[in-house]
Amino acid sequence: MKRNEFILDVQDWERDTRRYRPDVCGAWLRICIAAHTSEPRGVVHDTVAGMTAIMGTGSDSDTHTLLTVIGERCAGKPSLGDVAYEIDATYTVTVRRMVKEETASKKKRDSLKRTRTDIIPLPAELSVIDEIVSKWAEWREYRTKELRKPMPPTTQKGQIGKLVQEFRERGQAAAVEMLKRSMDSGWTGLFTSEERGTRKAAASVKLTPIQQAEAAGSFFK
Repeated sequence: MKRNEFILDVQDWERDTRRYRPDVCGAWLRICIAAHTSEPRGVVHDTVAGMTAIMGTGSDSDTHTLLTVIGERCAGKPSLGDVAYEIDATYTVTVRRMVKEETASKKKRDSLKRTRTDIIPLPAELSVIDEIVSKWAEWREYRTKELRKPMPPTTQKGQIGKLVQEFRERGQAAAVEMLKRSMDSGWTGLFTSEERGTRKAAASVKLTPIQQAEAAGSFFK
């Protein structure tokens, strides 16, 4: 999995490292870089010797000292991170902002994955008809890519229901035509012949100005 770029926000860095000595700032930067590539992202867990190598300190003693300073700073600002010295003589350093970013990124990836993989199959009576299968796939791609309208499972089920209804009542050609008409018209939904007839009839009923006035007068009586 490709990692996000390691971005150093100047304002965040200045705020997070305020009152740090230069050597502490350098150590914290190297920890952040290690946390960026760690698994899970944002958490560094290593031995004292390993932390010494990560931080570039001269000795394990210097590592202890610098991590103590960083830990004290984090204790006063929990959103920054925390430093824990484990009983097995290892350190666990958590970069809170990075963990938060990774959590948000994972939620987004999972959401996109669900959108891509939650494809409701056509019922058996339609799935054996190549023309309908092909036109349905074309419609799904048209709606999601050209119109940029997602098709969650509830939307797919509703539209498949209309497709089945049109197929049962009017046949294969009508079902294919329903899909084609929506794409040609730039619609985001599907409309059965019955629904189109109702909409057309409603649109054709127009009142004259006198009829509109009479209707409005009777409403307010």
